[in-house]
Amino acid sequence: MAFTFQGIGTRFYGQRDFEADGSYITTKWFVFLYVPLIPLRSFRVIDQGAGDYNVMLPPIVMGSSVRYGVRNETSPNALQVISVYGFVFLCAAWFAGLMWFMRVMMDSVLPRYFADRPLAFTVIVVAAWATFIIPVLVPRLLRSHAKRTKHA
Repeated sequence: MAFTFQGIGTRFYGQRDFEADGSYITTKWFVFLYVPLIPLRSFRVIDQGAGDYNVMLPPIVMGSSVRYGVRNETSPNALQVISVYGFVFLCAAWFAGLMWFMRVMMDSVLPRYFADRPLAFTVIVVAAWATFIIPVLVPRLLRSHAKRTKHA
């Protein structure tokens, strides 16, 4: 259904409106560098497990696919489209803020406390990677909450 080659193609993003049978609505997007740009269609699907592994010349691309059972197909779900665009915007803003923070810290704050510039850079990189957990963790927590709320 969806196919991406080196980050360009179509891909499913988003999960919303969970049902008791485990199905949910997801949207097929046109993506460029894995960033969702244009919503194409929404589907009510149920996961049917992992698909085949698609392995190309290492270390270029390695990935896997998920198989879906499609229940129905509709035009793009407006709430999901807004949610995905909002998430992409927040991730971009988050990344821009981290880059600004790293630059300020490297240029003015850390040189006062660390005589060794590589050590200061290491501290910044570790802090930045630690903060990347939030954009990954928040959607998982929200999705888990939505599933629990729907089944309760």
